[in-house]
Amino acid sequence: MGSTLRQIALECGVAVSTVSRALNGHPHVNEETRRRIRETAERLGYRPSAAARALRGSGTRTVGVVLPDMMNAFYARTISMVQDQLEERGHSVVMAVTNNEGRRERTGLERLIASGVDGIIVVPTPTRRPPT
Repeated sequence: MGSTLRQIALECGVAVSTVSRALNGHPHVNEETRRRIRETAERLGYRPSAAARALRGSGTRTVGVVLPDMMNAFYARTISMVQDQLEERGHSVVMAVTNNEGRRERTGLERLIASGVDGIIVVPTPTRRPPT
């Protein structure tokens, strides 16, 4: 498990706010202090919290994708390309696969919204047409 800003601050002998500013590239942090904080963060395995980032208003950098079927080659290729593009831009992808069930589509959407993703891409579940 990774460390927290508080653990890094204690080890470096600085305030938590200084650690936060140093790790976020704020210009008003002494370069030696910034270097020491970054080295300590790396050594302790610090990873920024997506939940904390979302709380301070800068988003989770996560996009939800709702797909009807992962066995379909078209959908599999599409999600692979979408994921490549999003990851290049620093975003993570969370998927919900509906197996062509409307109920699972609604549930997947609700869960993604509740998790605070920054955006959602939905490939709707195909609807069956009544016989004519």
